[in-house]
Amino acid sequence: MGEIHRSDRLKNTINLLTALTPVLDELIVSMQKNNGWFILDNLDISPAIKNLKLENWAEFYLDEKTTKALPALFLLDEAELKEALDDPDKAKEKLKTTSLTLLEEDLFEISDNCDNDFIELPAEEQQQVLKQTSIMVLTMLLGLFSALSNMIHGVSLYTLVSLAKKGDDDAFCKAIQIDRTILFLPFAKERMIKAQLNNNADFLARLALKLKSPILGKKIKYRTLWLVFALLDDEGFLTLPHEELLNICEEIGVYGKKHGIEDVGHLRKRLADYKKKNWN
Repeated sequence: MGEIHRSDRLKNTINLLTALTPVLDELIVSMQKNNGWFILDNLDISPAIKNLKLENWAEFYLDEKTTKALPALFLLDEAELKEALDDPDKAKEKLKTTSLTLLEEDLFEISDNCDNDFIELPAEEQQQVLKQTSIMVLTMLLGLFSALSNMIHGVSLYTLVSLAKKGDDDAFCKAIQIDRTILFLPFAKERMIKAQLNNNADFLARLALKLKSPILGKKIKYRTLWLVFALLDDEGFLTLPHEELLNICEEIGVYGKKHGIEDVGHLRKRLADYKKKNWN
């Protein structure tokens, strides 16, 4: 089994974050303009969610490992998937480079003739297209909401849901603020029944506040930097020396005077703030 060199992993991660961060930041800016609510102005995915029967996407928050494997089903061919079983680290790097290609070439752009093209496909190929589309939409939704959770609460949505399932009401309310569909999960229904039958007024008041609050309750000053921190943390790179992190953040484009960060000391303070907020 071949071993992916740490420097190659870091390079692939930096390249992907450099392309992905502006896309996510544009979405965050759009949310801020819409009073903190999630709105996709140019892509109405509601019909796709209904037609593909993806309304229960919150179930994937219960299994982070499986969910993070979803992009492999969409981006890798059969041979690459087989290789992934033998060498998961290599497959993970392949996912990064393939995702970067999609971002650079805008391969997700929907053609005006896509409906006609789909109808003309053989039934077997139609099923394959539907499967890949389902995975793409799921990956986008789950990735987006978890990224927002990292930015707002300093912890992934998977962690919040896991804590909520174990009885942590604070985590429950924070998770609901990010994605209201979590209320449809079995453990959430059980908590609501318990709250109603036992008159848990304090819990219900906190939950009501989160339900009516926008996802982005206030402007996040260091939104792109914290997002990069979270993604680097997920890859195991946030423990790098601060000077190296400084260079990485500059290369990605989230460091500098226009972002309110000017030196390694300043970066160190922002990193400390991130870690205080992070529950992991």
